[in-house]
Amino acid sequence: MRRIGPDFIDYWQGSCGSSPRSRFGIRFRDGRIWVVRKLGDEPANTYGIGYPIPVEIETLPAYVRMVVDNHLLNYPTSDVLDVLAGTKPFLEALQFPSTRAAAHFYDPLLNPAVR
Repeated sequence: MRRIGPDFIDYWQGSCGSSPRSRFGIRFRDGRIWVVRKLGDEPANTYGIGYPIPVEIETLPAYVRMVVDNHLLNYPTSDVLDVLAGTKPFLEALQFPSTRAAAHFYDPLLNPAVR
């Protein structure tokens, strides 16, 4: 699932464990990526260091690659690899996703105000 904010994009993996409201993802902002997490009803927060993009996924730490891989397993039409590699500009990715990708855009647990 992809959530677009005013100046960032979050690419979320599927639900974690027994809590469907807890998730991990990748946030793109200001030419960098961070791991982002949402635990229960808390707002999503980034943690760790930001990695500059473009970046080769093989050079990222294993935990970051796991989040990206899980996202792709759940959303195979995602453009996350294109944004990581820099082949799709961030500003282009900030635009609302294509109709095909939009099917995974709405998630009431992460973005309850959007319908």
